[in-house]
Formats: sequence, structure tokens, C-alpha cells
Amino acid sequence: MAGQAKNHLVTPLGRASFVSLIEPREFNGRLAYEISLLFPPGTDLRELEAAINAEAAVKFPHGRPANFHSPLQAAESKKSYQAFKGWTVVKFKSNQRPQVTEPAPNPTAGARVVDCDPKRVYSGCWVRVSYHAFGYVGRKGGNGVTMTLHNVLWQRDDEPLAGSSAMDEFDAIDPHAFTGEAPPDTSFLG
Repeated sequence: MAGQAKNHLVTPLGRASFVSLIEPREFNGRLAYEISLLFPPGTDLRELEAAINAEAAVKFPHGRPANFHSPLQAAESKKSYQAFKGWTVVKFKSNQRPQVTEPAPNPTAGARVVDCDPKRVYSGCWVRVSYHAFGYVGRKGGNGVTMTLHNVLWQRDDEPLAGSSAMDEFDAIDPHAFTGEAPPDTSFLG
């Protein structure tokens, strides 16, 4: 793909989940920005598979260890993704905050993508990410390949995947109505 940084690849369109692009999330004592992508059945994942295989061949030249971990996972094998039977999930992580972009409103006037607010990327929207594969030998015996996140291209909105909105939960309640509950004593606050 023209304009790609050396060794960076771009995913097919995937549905974002477990998004942490504004503030890093702690994982095994380390902070990381992350996003998982869900790919629907039939998505061509050959480029992702080739990147994993190439990195595994470099990191493990005598063959993959028995406890090898691949970042490509069947979604239904994960508790959080039971509703996505047949889909594939891949987690992308980085120590560096990724840049978040969106398609330019007028691509004929110059750039094809422009910066956008990272809050635009939420669990449920559709995105592409740039990444590279990275082989590792874990301190606790885990070995495998992980995907290093570089940047995110927001593509389109969709229904959020998790949680419910405050509008849905509190719509039936009049928040201005007196409930008969005594307000807490705040006189000690000064």
C-alpha cells in the first residue's frame, strides 16, 4: 500500500472492541494503548497470517514452541465474544499513543485522511489499524507473536458492543422528582 511506513501493514476493516486509545491500560504491570478488532467470517486475513508466520520463523527458527501463542483467535473461544461465532479477534497493543485518523471529507483537495478525536473510536465502530508483528519469549514461559499497534483509521459508526446508555437506563425516572430520601449531611464540608 502506497504511503505505508516500512514494515507497517494495514488490517482489513474490523469492528473495534476493548478500546483504550486515550489512556493506556495496565497489563502485567505495564501500561499499553490497545484495541481489539473483530473480523467477520469471510474476511481475508492472509496478510495478518503471513506477518505472524514470518515473525514466528524469525523468532523461533527451529520451529514454534508447544506453548506458542498466536494473536489470531476464534472469537467464540473468548468469554467476552460468545455472540461472535465464526468471527476472528486480534488484539493490537503499543507503548506509544497511536494517531487516530478518519477519511478526509474532500479527498480530491489533498490528503485522503485527517486527524480525528480518539473518542470517536469506541467498541462497536469499524476501523482499520496499522501494525507490525513482534515475536516474544515471555518471562513466565509464554512464547508467541503479538501485534504492535501504530495508528488507527476510523471508518464508520455502528451499534456500541457493550454496556447500555444512561439515556436508556434512566429515561423512565424523573431525576427532578423528590424521592422522599433525605439528602446526605454535607455540613462537615465547610
